Formats: sequence, C-alpha cells, structure tokens
Amino acid sequence: MSGLKNLRGNLGVMAILLATLFTGASALAYEIWVVNRLSSTISVVSTERDRVVRTIRKVGDKPDILAFSPDGGKAFVTLRGRATTGDPKLLSGSEPGLSVIDVRTGTVIAKVKLGGDPHGVGVRP
Repeated sequence: MSGLKNLRGNLGVMAILLATLFTGASALAYEIWVVNRLSSTISVVSTERDRVVRTIRKVGDKPDILAFSPDGGKAFVTLRGRATTGDPKLLSGSEPGLSVIDVRTGTVIAKVKLGGDPHGVGVRP
C-alpha cells in the first residue's frame, strides 16, 4: 500500500473515508471509498492495484460522510446542507439529504431529502 500514502495529494480530495468492512462482502474487502466533496463524486481505490478503479458520479451536492449496510450491498452518503460553521461557501450544499448507492453497480439508487445540514451517518442492523 505504499502508493496509497500520497492518496490525498494525488486525488485532491476534501475528505478521505476509509471503508473498513467486516461484512463478509469479499468484493469490498480490498477497496477504499473516497468521498470527493468538491467534485460530488466517490473514488473507489483498489488496495491491490494502488489506483482508482472506478468513479461514482452524480452522488449529490457536497457529499460528506459514508457508511455501508451490514451486508455490504449499499453505501449511504450524507449530503451537506447550508453549513453554519467552518467555511460556508466551501462546505454548504444545495440538497441536504442522503444518497443511497448500490455498491455492486456504483449507481445512486435513491436520494432522501433531509433538512438542515446532515453531517454523519450510522447504520444499524
């Protein structure tokens, strides 16, 4: 994983979320999902190849925090609303809510509208 030490600089990401999966989903066991807030995408990095193997687009405006379903089949990503702290211009999104992504296909299968500024997500079986 020596190539991953410069991941932040190489991808120019705002936030890096390491997906440590204990779900038994072997396809995900060697992936890191990186939330790119400024481009509203998610980069999927193979730890075996030390490179981006796919980019999930149209996640939603200002994606932030990511969590996986217990079975590893879905990813849930919060979408920022109007930020009240930090740099509002950089952090504020236009569609506060939650995107649901099919992990196998990498497509957004649902968007849940929420109010405020969602900043965190937890998944409970």
